[in-house]
Amino acid sequence: MRRMKTTNPILTLALAVLLTAAAVTAGCAPREAATKPQAGGDTGRQQADAPKRKELKTVRFNYVSTYVPLMFSKNKGWMEQAFAKEGIKVEWSTFPTGAASLEAIAGGHLDIGSIAPLPPITAAANGVDLKLVATYGVFGKGNALVVHKDSPIRTLEDLKGKKIGVAKGTMAYDLVLKALGQAGLKPSDAQIIQLLPDEGQAAFESKNVDVWGIWDPILTTVSVKTDARALTDGEKLGLPTPNFVMASGKFAKEYPEYVELFLKVNRQAAEWMRDHPEEAIDYFSGVTKVDKEVVRRIAANNPVVYEPITDRFVELEKQIAKTALADGTIKKEVDPVKIVDNSFIENVMKQPLEKIEYGDADPGPNPSGLPTLK
Repeated sequence: MRRMKTTNPILTLALAVLLTAAAVTAGCAPREAATKPQAGGDTGRQQADAPKRKELKTVRFNYVSTYVPLMFSKNKGWMEQAFAKEGIKVEWSTFPTGAASLEAIAGGHLDIGSIAPLPPITAAANGVDLKLVATYGVFGKGNALVVHKDSPIRTLEDLKGKKIGVAKGTMAYDLVLKALGQAGLKPSDAQIIQLLPDEGQAAFESKNVDVWGIWDPILTTVSVKTDARALTDGEKLGLPTPNFVMASGKFAKEYPEYVELFLKVNRQAAEWMRDHPEEAIDYFSGVTKVDKEVVRRIAANNPVVYEPITDRFVELEKQIAKTALADGTIKKEVDPVKIVDNSFIENVMKQPLEKIEYGDADPGPNPSGLPTLK
């Protein structure tokens, strides 16, 4: 699987729209059989029920470099330390879109990642074996359609005939479809141009597109840099976009305790961020070279928690699946209930939330090896 290499460091952060995943340390209690069905169908299993498996020596995760706990648990070395106690090595990859990370899941090159609402529906329709195992953040104001500060576009109805740059299969694409629908417009009523975040930023700043669908941290960074104006966002449209933790179905079935371990470490990192807000902002700013005030706005717009996937978000997935079938994005019906499995995060949440017990193994100012903002 080809790893993404970006020359624009701001965008490295955005491709953050996607990852997290999880597992349980040796100190956690053993998995318990569920007493009632959970959304997802593959619950109530016990570790003893798992098929005979190979000894796990390496786990593959998707690196997320935005302001989320995973960035801290990776860069500070907490994740590696947790898995090293189990004798397991951690490998990290980055992907430009959710679709690319799903290709990695399907090809057996990624064990756990993160994803916006639409891609898992298309993946399930194409037979990809995956599970959505938790929600780790909800984008409201942090997912928006922006226009230039002097743009005549003032209402959603003004989108008719306009050039809209957006990466398909992302939360911003979902927002574009929602905005058009609310204005009584069809996708064909506008010129939707497929642009990855770095391409979209270049096109927007050169005014080659009228509207750009983008998410944080790029959204806040570009808004500050160019005085771009938000036409609408997920909060205004009533479309809070969850980030799901996804796992390979095969991996989740064979190694449930390591799905939980990853979730546990990230919940601990989230608690550390809440307990040390200024230290977290300083650290993130130092690693990425993003201005501290911009980081503070990003943090305020996008609170992060790890929790079960609610009925509300299952219904959101059902609506997305229905729309995708109607517009031809998928060719067969998908029941999201069959790919949602809350048993991992629920089992983790039964355990007391321990403080980070690992030392700060910070390997340097930019341990990710990714470009930093200039």
